[in-house]
Amino acid sequence: MVKPVSAPICPYCEGGAILVTGDRIYPNRPDLAGKRYWFCPGDDAYVGCHGKTERPLGTLADAALRKHRQEVHAVFDPIWKAKMTRDGNTQFSAIGRAYKWLAEAMQIKPSDCHTSLFNHDQCALAIRICAPYARRLDR
Repeated sequence: MVKPVSAPICPYCEGGAILVTGDRIYPNRPDLAGKRYWFCPGDDAYVGCHGKTERPLGTLADAALRKHRQEVHAVFDPIWKAKMTRDGNTQFSAIGRAYKWLAEAMQIKPSDCHTSLFNHDQCALAIRICAPYARRLDR
């Protein structure tokens, strides 16, 4: 039996999010129309769902936090991609190892270490940790 998912609470207004499809979040992206998202219309905060489930991928994020999380990806993704290429790891393995390394560097539990869970302070810390490595890879 699958445990029902309760609506995530919006961290901005503390109201319950509503379940919508991608056509509401990304009206100009028909490729995302069938995907599910938890959405708080008052704060324009949202988070995607795992596959075809209602289970959130992380925490709701408004535009500013989404941008900050994208900045983390800009410096974090080159690290795991280089590891995948260099060591012949699968994408899944390379990402997992990179997040484990980042969790240790951030001094947080590995289960709490994912961009989709980060707040602004954690994004800033992750960027400070990853940026020097990403810069070296650009050379």
